[in-house]
Amino acid sequence: MVLLIVGVGWLTCYRPPPRTINSLASDEQLIAWFQANRPDIEELVLRYRTYLPPEGKGHDEWEKLGDTPAIRQRSGVRYVIPILDLWLPEPYSVEARKRDGSRVVDWREKARYQTLKIIPADAKRFHHNTVWKDMVYFPVEPHIENGFIIGPVDALGRNGHYRISPHFNSEPPLVDRDECAFRRIDAQWFVRMCRTIN
Repeated sequence: MVLLIVGVGWLTCYRPPPRTINSLASDEQLIAWFQANRPDIEELVLRYRTYLPPEGKGHDEWEKLGDTPAIRQRSGVRYVIPILDLWLPEPYSVEARKRDGSRVVDWREKARYQTLKIIPADAKRFHHNTVWKDMVYFPVEPHIENGFIIGPVDALGRNGHYRISPHFNSEPPLVDRDECAFRRIDAQWFVRMCRTIN
C-alpha cells in the first residue's frame, strides 16, 4: 500500500525533462570551419557574384566551371544560396530606389547584389529539427542600429530589420519561433540561426 502511494505521488510530481531544441554544434565550431577555409569560401562567393550566365542559361552553371567543384570539395562547402534582400547601389537611398524601381536592369547581374548563405558539407551538425545555423555574406557592410541589422531601403522608405545576438549556444536558442537572427563575425560575414514556427 505504501509503495502504491509513493508510486502515485511520483507519477503526479514527475515532469519529463524539457525537449532539447538547440542540440547544434557551437557557433565557435562553425566559425572555426569558416576561418580555416576562408580564402576558398570567399573565392566561391566571388565566383558566384561575378558569374554572368549566357542567354538561356541559369545562374547555377557557375558551380560547374573550371576548378570550382574542387574548391567546394576542398573547403567543405555544400551550397552557396541567395537569401534575403538585394543590396543595390546606394542601398539606403530612397531616391536611388525610386530611380531603379528596386530592380536590376539585367537579371543576369542580380547575383552581385544578393545576400548569400553558405552551407557546410557537414550541415547535419548545424541543423536539428526546427533550428539551424549557417554562414551569411552581405555584399555591403550593413548598418547596425540598436541591436538590429538594417536592411536596404525600398522606394517607400521601408527597411527590413534583423536581430543581432551575441551567440547562439544557449538552450533554448536565443531566437524566437519563425525568426532568424545574426551574430557578427566581421563587417560582411555573420553566423545566422533560424528557427521555424513548429
